[in-house]
Amino acid sequence: MYRGIIEAEEAPPRPVQRNYYSVTKSAKTMKKYLIPIIILALTLLGLFFRVYKLDQVPFNLNRDELSIGYNAYSLTVNSRDEHGVGPWPLNFQAFGDYKLPGMIYITALSIKLLGLSVWAIRLPNALLTTLLIPVSYFLGKKFLDSKWAAVILTFLLTFSMWHINGARTIYEPIIGLTFSSIGLYFLFNSLNNIKHLFIANIFFAISFFIYNVPLLLLPLLIVVFIIIRNPYFLKFKVQTVIFLAIYFLSAVSFLAITSGVNASRSNTTILTNKEIETTVVENITQLHTSQLPMTVARVFANKPWEIGNRFVHGYLAAYSPTYLFETGDGNAWHNLRSLGYGNMQYILLPFIGVGIYSALKSKNKSHLFLLAYLVLSPIPDALTVDAPITNRLLDFHFALLMLAALGIYNLIDQSKKNNYFKLFLAGSFIFYLATFSQFCVRYFYTFEKNLTVDWRDGVRLLAEQVASVEDQYDKIYVSSQIDMPYIYFVFFGKYNPVKFQQSAVWIKDGFDKAIEFNPYQVTHLAFPGVTGESMKRISEVFPEGVNKVLYISKIDDRNLNINAKIIITDYEGKELWQAEELSLEMIRDYYQAATPSAQRNLMLDYVNECINDSCPDPEIYNLE
Repeated sequence: MYRGIIEAEEAPPRPVQRNYYSVTKSAKTMKKYLIPIIILALTLLGLFFRVYKLDQVPFNLNRDELSIGYNAYSLTVNSRDEHGVGPWPLNFQAFGDYKLPGMIYITALSIKLLGLSVWAIRLPNALLTTLLIPVSYFLGKKFLDSKWAAVILTFLLTFSMWHINGARTIYEPIIGLTFSSIGLYFLFNSLNNIKHLFIANIFFAISFFIYNVPLLLLPLLIVVFIIIRNPYFLKFKVQTVIFLAIYFLSAVSFLAITSGVNASRSNTTILTNKEIETTVVENITQLHTSQLPMTVARVFANKPWEIGNRFVHGYLAAYSPTYLFETGDGNAWHNLRSLGYGNMQYILLPFIGVGIYSALKSKNKSHLFLLAYLVLSPIPDALTVDAPITNRLLDFHFALLMLAALGIYNLIDQSKKNNYFKLFLAGSFIFYLATFSQFCVRYFYTFEKNLTVDWRDGVRLLAEQVASVEDQYDKIYVSSQIDMPYIYFVFFGKYNPVKFQQSAVWIKDGFDKAIEFNPYQVTHLAFPGVTGESMKRISEVFPEGVNKVLYISKIDDRNLNINAKIIITDYEGKELWQAEELSLEMIRDYYQAATPSAQRNLMLDYVNECINDSCPDPEIYNLE
């Protein structure tokens, strides 16, 4: 059978059928996951800014970081603090300032996993600070009553200079803010589920053990929140009363447990500061000597009047634009003044103003609570003698960011009708990112060169290098020119905590200081000379069994000036510190090269006896 081959004509292309349902579904899916993706991206970006070069910027560690780090290390070794108190203490004596236990135990966990290092002790702070970024979204939805306003808040916090700087050292106040914010979220969420009140209590209690501010601020916020939402809580009277009772018991228990901490800080509040009493007496005396009757003088000069005056001054200082946007507080450990920044960017000021106006105009109860948050948050700081201090004003900064987010959100809404608002918002956004970019460059690459001496004193490098040669010397003498020298050498030398607890000799000189722990001793050396005092000093520096020592001091405090093993310089090459090797043989050579004299010969004989046997009693040489 014959088969023919028939070539079929090419069929015309069929029109593409759009699946409207599929497109709509994809759009809905994208819309559903858009905000979670944004929050995740901001969180990861925020984490990068908070951990990048974490162990290098800032390079030096302040003494509180070192103290928390070493006490945490001590816990991992034998469950005791550096003073040997334990096991598992809740009051950490530290420098006599008694630190709260929360951050020390959190840091101990990191050290247990990663070992003792700058990175290990700073990492928990960076992670828990970053946690506030996603928390701010959920809390922002409650305060601002808008998910997109909450996204704006999350964006602002991610790029916030005060938050980034606080994340990069061991900074208890900022971790306290994270936990108290989680507690506030659950307090808000109790409006949907009353049981969340008790979850809020857990996070409030944790925040107490991190920093003191939540203990003072949270009761005010809780009372105001219940008053604003009074009709709801009246429906759950029993649960509300139980919640308040548990909160009260938690606060009282905390105060009882940490009594040492609170006693050590009594002189920092205007209610108990002794200086205020002195000022009152001086004012009364001045008024009375100016011919005012004593009764009248006491009316215008008394303790309540002085406390009230200082409280108002401290409270208003928190709102100072100079403090917020230009200088920060006076603590070089926590401000960005050396880089030319305050705590916040000036571009946020108009948005904060719009946010305050919007909240005042609104009848929204969440906005009313936000205004209460703003008004109440400076109170803990105002109760202290040195306000404003950023440590105690982080809630205030957070409230300002919320109001800025509310202001931006409302202006975006208005910009739909007004092109000028669009231009203003676009320009502000560009300026904000440009300023932040400049901040990053300065912070990560020039910060160290612009810091005050509190941060760039070179002691970290000194301690690290001395630790590497520690075993080569019978004794290491450290000049008291270093502030709290012991904490640098035990931390960077990873000094065995058990050995430190057993050998440390402590003194109280404003702070508790360890002045001796084998082989270290804090002292000042000033020799050689040709006096009886020089003989006595040599015998003290070189007791029996000690021949070679290292003396750590400022560069202008050299002794023999011939054998500096370590020299630490600043970024400009200026010499700051030295570690000078000293031995009895070197001292003998020094005297042998000196101009001959009777006194010099006596000193030479004395040093030779020290070398051959042990240093005799200097008094037998009768050298003045």
